[in-house]
Amino acid sequence: ITTIESGVYAMVNENLRGLSRISTASVKGLTEKFSGEEAEDAIAYGGQLMDEIIPYVNNGDLGHRMVWDPSSLTWAFEIYKGEDLTSGIHAVAFAEEQGTCSDLVINEDTSTFKNYAYVKYRLSDETDAVATVGTASGDDRYEKWFDTAVLQEQDETADACRKRAVAYATMELGKLINRKSFNVTIDASELGTLYNIGDVVSCVSIRFGVSFHARITGVKYKMDATGEKTEIILGDPILTALGAFKLNG
Repeated sequence: ITTIESGVYAMVNENLRGLSRISTASVKGLTEKFSGEEAEDAIAYGGQLMDEIIPYVNNGDLGHRMVWDPSSLTWAFEIYKGEDLTSGIHAVAFAEEQGTCSDLVINEDTSTFKNYAYVKYRLSDETDAVATVGTASGDDRYEKWFDTAVLQEQDETADACRKRAVAYATMELGKLINRKSFNVTIDASELGTLYNIGDVVSCVSIRFGVSFHARITGVKYKMDATGEKTEIILGDPILTALGAFKLNG
């Protein structure tokens, strides 16, 4: 995969295996490229298809969804790029104090965080080799070991085999990030009209002392005895640390 949209569509189409009610959407011509240390050798194999594509889509800040066509009773898998709604006439800002959002919750999950990997693969002479991924050291290093099925193929160099193993470990390591998410309760009528999944919006809270831009990555709908509630999930902030978001004064 190099160009994310066309590459992921090709991968999905290769795995449909004759399913008649599922297809991929028309290519929009999105130009985002898969980038990273091992981008030139990036491949996906094994695992569940929808799990394997997520690191690629996330790498390009793209979203993915299934679109239902009631007239033909079919689903289309679509990759899309959200809009930047942080400024301009259509800007969206969630602020507790202004009543445009409520129940802001900031969650941080470090339980699965890893930033350095050892990856084992096998050369054609049946010897095992180990490569590493990551640069963290000392107390900042959180290690993960990956056993892989990567085996040096006929006419493949040892370095090319190593790169395949490293590409695998890089993709898996990308799933073990230090996750932060922000849940905001919203007016359900605004979703799909003022903003959609994938859009980048602003969020401000004097109570938490934060101001940041983040991408809408999901929606939760809840119904219980107290009524209905719609929440949007805001993904990792478009900055590096909450400390950088502190409001002045």
